[in-house]
Amino acid sequence: MPVDWNRRSVLKSLWAGLTATLITSHRPPPIWGADPSPLQQLGDVVRYHCQHQVQVRRNSTRLDSLELWLPVPINWPEQTISALKISPQVTPVVAANSSAQVAKIIIADPRQLAAEEIRFQVSYDLQRRETGSRRPDLIQEKWQPYHLDSKEVRDSLAPETLVQSQAAEIVQVATKIRGSQRPPGQVALDLYEWVLERTRYQFVEGFKGAEYCLREQHGECGDYSALFVALCRAAGIPARGCVGYWAKGVNQYHVWAEFLMPSGEWIPVDTSIGDQNEKSRNYYFGGLDNNRITMMKSFDLELPQQLTGHASLDFFQTGACWYRGTGGTPSIEFTFTGETAG
Repeated sequence: MPVDWNRRSVLKSLWAGLTATLITSHRPPPIWGADPSPLQQLGDVVRYHCQHQVQVRRNSTRLDSLELWLPVPINWPEQTISALKISPQVTPVVAANSSAQVAKIIIADPRQLAAEEIRFQVSYDLQRRETGSRRPDLIQEKWQPYHLDSKEVRDSLAPETLVQSQAAEIVQVATKIRGSQRPPGQVALDLYEWVLERTRYQFVEGFKGAEYCLREQHGECGDYSALFVALCRAAGIPARGCVGYWAKGVNQYHVWAEFLMPSGEWIPVDTSIGDQNEKSRNYYFGGLDNNRITMMKSFDLELPQQLTGHASLDFFQTGACWYRGTGGTPSIEFTFTGETAG
């Protein structure tokens, strides 16, 4: 019997992608010092060449349809993407909140589906800049109202599937730490320190999210980041997850976060790497190295609803695959590779 698309579809988003590669040998450079405004400065650039691939092997499965997604990075102040190639060629779909792009194909042609192997690839060049922040100014900027007419701000204050910022326990912690009219940068720093003091890095099966990390006091990079983001949002500070990779190597997955200052600047925070040692702890609140790539700046992903096929996920990093078919189970492998470029 055919596999029902809605009830038995196979999603291969590789939750193990949240596993952080803890680079204990990395010695972060000092934060920028006496440079004038703005709060955030961009530093040295490193260039990379990166590729994402999904490979589907039928393994005697009679496929009726196949839907494949791969992430396509976009430009942010700290990264520039060029020489983008997608094969087979498709136009990337921009997420509803503009935080990500997806290369998406739906294959229904029996001739294509009969191939023993199907591949889908995205490649590009990346320029990544180091980020630094002037901490004295960052923690002293006074609390001002955020512009709630901005969709970006509203999205960064709302709960997500695994960023449970309205959960009673998270609200209780955030409210206690925030206090009354304290500078938002200082509140964010205190929330960062609170997460580091109460959380230990431990491999878990899949992305568990903010409530799990709060309750169990352990998790991976995504769980650390989800808890920090949830606490910021519960304290009234817009924040978002940053889902990506270490830019050099094979399948070196990582997740970190950002919070928004009232002046409009997004400040990076890497809680799991900050938890390694005192130097990392100081650097990764406001500072970020240039050996990573951002794939999206949210956890939940929603594509425009008028598109055919699937439209949403509660986490997207490596890619996704759905199929309908009979007579076997295809093997589906997602791979990210990155290397420094001249």
